[in-house]
Amino acid sequence: MNTNSISLAASHKAAPRMNTDARWAKKNQKAHYGYKNHVLYDRKSKLVKDYVVTHAAVHDSCVIGKLVSSEAAILQTLYADSAYRSTDIESDLTECKIKSRVHYIVTLCGCTHAKS
Repeated sequence: MNTNSISLAASHKAAPRMNTDARWAKKNQKAHYGYKNHVLYDRKSKLVKDYVVTHAAVHDSCVIGKLVSSEAAILQTLYADSAYRSTDIESDLTECKIKSRVHYIVTLCGCTHAKS
């Protein structure tokens, strides 16, 4: 019996299988490993117009430019959660004549504010 082939097979089974493109991210103090789907869809037809897949560590606000620019010619209003709210994004939307319906951040005291 060849001991080298046994030890190689055993070490191969013990090696963890991790996707090298995925990343770790924290949300609400909980760790997540994998990917995020960022989706632009039409509210009326409920059809997906465009999407971007990123690893989990990419912040949502980093991909909004790609999604909005792909539909900028026909996009009139943008509805999004508070992760997409910043003064830079708001000014870009105004420049493109897109009405912002991005949610505000609500703090523990119940106050709403925008990120800068």
